[in-house]
Amino acid sequence: MADPCLTDDVVLAFAAGALAASELDAAHAHIDRCDDCRQLVAEAAKAQHETPPALAGRTVERYQVVRAIGAGGMGIVYLAEDTQLHRKVALKFPRAHAGDEQARMLGEARAMARLAHPNVVTVFEAGTFDDQMFVAMEYVDGITLAQWLRGARRAWREVLAVVCDAGKGLAAAHAAGLVHRDFKPDNVLIDRDGRARVTDFGLAHAVEASGEASPGGTPSYMAPEQLAGATGDARSDQFSFCVTLHEALFGQRAVSATATTVVTAHGGARVLAPASGGGVPAWLRRALERGLAADPAARFATLDELLRALAPPRRSRAALALGAAAGLAVCGVALAVAFARSGGDAGSPVRGCGPPPSDECGPEAFCSFLTANSCGGAGAPGHCALRPNAAACPTTSKPVCACDGVTYDSVCLARASGTGWDHYGTCRGCNRDRPCGPKQYCRYPDGDACGGAGVDGVCMVRSKDCLRDNSPVCGCDGTTYANTCEAHAVGAAIAHAGSC
Repeated sequence: MADPCLTDDVVLAFAAGALAASELDAAHAHIDRCDDCRQLVAEAAKAQHETPPALAGRTVERYQVVRAIGAGGMGIVYLAEDTQLHRKVALKFPRAHAGDEQARMLGEARAMARLAHPNVVTVFEAGTFDDQMFVAMEYVDGITLAQWLRGARRAWREVLAVVCDAGKGLAAAHAAGLVHRDFKPDNVLIDRDGRARVTDFGLAHAVEASGEASPGGTPSYMAPEQLAGATGDARSDQFSFCVTLHEALFGQRAVSATATTVVTAHGGARVLAPASGGGVPAWLRRALERGLAADPAARFATLDELLRALAPPRRSRAALALGAAAGLAVCGVALAVAFARSGGDAGSPVRGCGPPPSDECGPEAFCSFLTANSCGGAGAPGHCALRPNAAACPTTSKPVCACDGVTYDSVCLARASGTGWDHYGTCRGCNRDRPCGPKQYCRYPDGDACGGAGVDGVCMVRSKDCLRDNSPVCGCDGTTYANTCEAHAVGAAIAHAGSC
């Protein structure tokens, strides 16, 4: 896995000499290799020599300043109390050395004030204090997306949901005629309820604005056209969004770019192929690849279109209508028809399909496995069967643990959600301290997890029927198995592909 770039908070801590000793050596080694981070550290170090306004404890108009809560090369942010409305706010001041930064901040305030969206930080007002401009905005009690991702190992579905919520805020900016130009994990805030908000529109500009192009932004997240010196448009934001999502899903950025490229504009970014692993489905990878196209015309027409492509596949309206019509029939007949379409014993084979994660069957079907290895271990092919209509599924049935590790109220509902099922009963979590039963194995979120600290898996039934293939794996017990299925048959999780 590629070495990820330093986040903004790490860069600032490094420049201020406040980085923890445990992180210092790794930061030094990365800076030696990365032009982008070397330039960012230099700019942050320069900014450290400027004394920010000493405002803690002072009153700025109607705001009682509490303390500084964030700083960057362009400004400093304070937590304050609105003495009239009795609410916490964030006050942003430009650094004294920033020259035209006051005009830039006013542009940011105007840009954000045009937006009213739950996934965008709200701007309340702009004002001046001691001849210095400030912006009062919504205080988000939370962390950045970068910090959220570092805090725990997260499933791709959870990551996709959070990043796409931020994407909705970015799409709202586009609908208001604005382009962000610096979308990245450090410019997304996540509150304690898990809601994501886009912030730092300091580089935003109106789509209809004219004038000399500016290559502002963060190089590793910039689109090729921005690296070549263009101002960028909504499709450039789309590229930056996909770089962010790629990093969130795979732990590495999808773009190789250097600060020198920005300065000389002699070439575009090198777009890297999406990483493997993590169980990320093929349909999601395809959407990412299109959003990361070097040619803006090859990307999605709008960010809204990209967000629709990133939505997990669902049944079409026509299929839903057919299911609804069936629901009007006699209950027993409707359920019989639904189960016949569900891929049960009477399921209609469409084409072959492989073990999950797999989207080979498309949004209208799921992969049904007819062997004892119901979730399709190595060498156990299945067939595509049409999904049942969830509305026609029985209301009372035995709960099942499905192949996606989720507990459903019935086999029918699991199939309606696009997955097969592993065993009756609820899905039981497992790790080193919570082992599975003798007839189960612990399946972890990805193929490189053996249940370390903080990693939880799901207890699944051990495979019984394993067909031979030529894909050896190294089990977490240190044994080389002929394939994934044989490792699971003896209760071993998978450390990695290949021999031990």
